[in-house]
Amino acid sequence: MKRIDLKKLVFYIGITLLIGSLPSFFIKISDTYKVLNKPPLSPPGILFPIIWTILFILMGISIYRVVKTNNDKILICAPSNKAVDNISYYLQKLKF
Repeated sequence: MKRIDLKKLVFYIGITLLIGSLPSFFIKISDTYKVLNKPPLSPPGILFPIIWTILFILMGISIYRVVKTNNDKILICAPSNKAVDNISYYLQKLKF
């Protein structure tokens, strides 16, 4: 069983929570949602921040697991030659 590096795990979770909370600093929250006609089964407004926080924590854990699985190296996928050829062919067709 692999050991969990708690510092890295907390770092990745913190980064995802920070990035997820950035839009809230730039967007003014209005009371428009409260006065909208909502369907009877719509969830209460307090549920959204809780669910989004859980999702961002899970994304942080996922990033940690990917990095840990790849021996602390984040793999960058390079496109294959065939993909590059197809894209360049498509772009050439767009020109004419």
